[in-house]
Amino acid sequence: MKRTICVGLAIIMLLSAFSITALADNPEQDGIYDVTKSNNVTITFYDENNNVIKAANTQIDDKNTEFYADAVKMELEISGATDQYELIIVQSEEGAPTADNIVYIDQTSPKDEKVTFMVYPSKLEGGEEYFIYLATNGKSREVIVSFKYYTARLKGDVNGDGIINPEDALSCLKHYVGIEILSGKSFKVGDTNGDGVVDPVDALSILKHYVGLEVLK
Repeated sequence: MKRTICVGLAIIMLLSAFSITALADNPEQDGIYDVTKSNNVTITFYDENNNVIKAANTQIDDKNTEFYADAVKMELEISGATDQYELIIVQSEEGAPTADNIVYIDQTSPKDEKVTFMVYPSKLEGGEEYFIYLATNGKSREVIVSFKYYTARLKGDVNGDGIINPEDALSCLKHYVGIEILSGKSFKVGDTNGDGVVDPVDALSILKHYVGLEVLK
């Protein structure tokens, strides 16, 4: 009986260790993952310094996927192009693009039966799925690419402990008065309204999130 209990405890400990390891595999950088595309589309991903990013096989939420760390821009080349093309990136749900869900829109004409878009979508949100539509004068919009965006830290989680609370608001205020200077990821998630500075306005947003008056996304 004791042996059975010990074996059971050992199994539980092993499973727990595996779960912790799997969760720890989530990348520490933001990026694009779970990319699908049409056969006539070639995609090249770039970081903010225009360096080409190669896919890395990793785990996100216990699922194996190709992950493009720090990808903020992508070059799309579509072959077989013969007309003027419109490209639209839509957030979340696949459906008719509207003013509320469009995060990028562009138009261009083909060259040598190829059309190329340099896409720099704004305000990509962690956990959201995006759909890239292509349309011509003679053909209705169709989805040619879909992808998801991953963020390693929640907006407002300045200290990176996985929760958003008054400690994060205090870090913003310390940064504002010069006691504790935020940089890198901490600065990015501390700038809750995206205005390029971390100040009392961001601290207030974090406190509002904490008490349920405002939800940070």
